[in-house]
Amino acid sequence: MILHHLTTRAEWDAALAGGCYSAPSLEAEGFIHLSTGEQVRLTAERFYLDAPDLIVLDIDPRFCTGEIRWEEPVHDGDPGAGDPFPHLYGALETLAVRGTREVRFVDGRATLSP
Repeated sequence: MILHHLTTRAEWDAALAGGCYSAPSLEAEGFIHLSTGEQVRLTAERFYLDAPDLIVLDIDPRFCTGEIRWEEPVHDGDPGAGDPFPHLYGALETLAVRGTREVRFVDGRATLSP
């Protein structure tokens, strides 16, 4: 199963230069937020509607060295509430990212490039 993470192109380019990606949530919460294919569009619409140059990272979890835990959403009303979300406890190695896709919003709805 491929997992996904939303970030900006600038943040991803910086990670490529350093070989590792570390989202702000890793320091603040201890993990990097991930989504399943069913969750990623709703997550983008809920939390990233105004993010500039948004992309989704397509991640092969077999290449992640940090632990991936499936955990319930913390707040009621989160996208996919009731469905556990994957969280990566550790930095994301760029090697684990199998591709990137642009995220566009049309009338508040997220679309991902192929």
